[in-house]
Amino acid sequence: AADVALFDSPAGICVSGGLLYVVDSASRGIRRVEIATGLTSTVTFLYGYEPKGIATPPGNTQLYVSTSTSILRINPSTGDVSTLIGGNTDQGGLWDGEGSDARFFYPTLMHIEAGGRSMLVSDKYNHCFRRIHFEQGA
Repeated sequence: AADVALFDSPAGICVSGGLLYVVDSASRGIRRVEIATGLTSTVTFLYGYEPKGIATPPGNTQLYVSTSTSILRINPSTGDVSTLIGGNTDQGGLWDGEGSDARFFYPTLMHIEAGGRSMLVSDKYNHCFRRIHFEQGA
């Protein structure tokens, strides 16, 4: 039916208020679903990235989306995308640092810690968890 939203490899979800955010990995889209009505819209497309995980702090001011080597910051109202941390390259690695100096190798699961000042990230192929401090950007 024309009124049914289709997804192509949903890979991650998070909930904020009455909204469900979905990483639609194969289409490289970030989708928003109004839980009460099922109304689905696209927040943005992440061309050049392979999105996997998603998290949002209380208040839904930002979305954080993991790609193969970085964590992106997305404004859910405008769809604007910026890199929070990690490289915009295909070269993963294990390197702590701020901004583009940090390296990840397939960050997937993310959790915003209580208070919203930091986030835990599962860095899949580095076989570890990493903590990102938002006030420092690393």
